Amino acid sequence: MARALGTQATTAAEQAGQRLAATAEYLGLDASWLGRRCAQLSAVGTERLARPRSRLLGLEGLETACRFVAEQLVIIPRTRTAPTR
Repeated sequence: MARALGTQATTAAEQAGQRLAATAEYLGLDASWLGRRCAQLSAVGTERLARPRSRLLGLEGLETACRFVAEQLVIIPRTRTAPTR
């Protein structure tokens, strides 16, 4: 049923958080889980999730995207902790 909404419905909202929630619903994702997971990733970093093969590439874009999604879908602290082992 979510796929029947079409792309028009996912971009119709005025606020970024509403558009992200609509896109998550369209993709069949739980928006609250997505917000929590992005908050977790933005808190600990993405170094253990992805490792670019080139030293010229970094993870700053992925971390920025996770932080943005988390801020739009849930309230998170803006501090970053060291990754756990």
